[in-house]
Amino acid sequence: SYAKGSKAGGFVGAQSTGGQDAFEFEGETSQSLELGTKLTLLDGQATLNIAAYTSKFEDLQVSGFNAATNAFITTNAASAKSQGVEVEGNWRVNSSVSVSGSLAYNDATYDSYPTAPCIWKNGVPPAANCVEDIGGTTLPRAPKWSGAFNVNIDHPLENGLRVLADATVRGRSGTYLEENYSPSSYQDSFSKVDLRLGLAAADDSWTLALIGRNLTNEWTASHSFGTPFIAGSQTYVVDPGRVVSIQLGLRY
Repeated sequence: SYAKGSKAGGFVGAQSTGGQDAFEFEGETSQSLELGTKLTLLDGQATLNIAAYTSKFEDLQVSGFNAATNAFITTNAASAKSQGVEVEGNWRVNSSVSVSGSLAYNDATYDSYPTAPCIWKNGVPPAANCVEDIGGTTLPRAPKWSGAFNVNIDHPLENGLRVLADATVRGRSGTYLEENYSPSSYQDSFSKVDLRLGLAAADDSWTLALIGRNLTNEWTASHSFGTPFIAGSQTYVVDPGRVVSIQLGLRY
């Protein structure tokens, strides 16, 4: 498949210190090419999907925290590219057990970004009002590897009930969460474990389950930026920690 996309430009309402040229950002365009296959294997017991893709972005819109204005400012990078491979599969082992998994590799980099604010290098923060071309740098919040593995059990009991179990391990490699690539914004690689155990009626009229999310209580963040007005500190958008809940479902 081949696709073209676009995103409209706009204005930076928080911009108060720059000139008129910094008040407006341009529209973003993209071109994407994907080649893949969907396979049915083992006499229908298994499926395997494989896709390779490449996407080219022009005038990529980048939003980053600007310490001078204590606001998030959107600008345009000249160009960027994202390319990789995704694989996902499912295998129905028997009438009660199925196994599935996915693995993705993504290489996302700036091809050119000549007006980028300077980034951290070798643990040294950038100078104020510094600008440089960071072409060749991996995009923030774009881990190279991500994946998941799942085991699902739905087994009938002799008393007419069904026992349900679902276990998932998911994870991704490390990535920076801030546009200036501050070491404080680096999210290490991690894996999380989810588990669901339950009972259900044979006709699904009711379901009772115990659910655990992030059972190993991994501390992770999805975004990070320098804390406004507090030099040297960092703010994080934190993902949920361990969550345990009980689920009751009724169907009429």
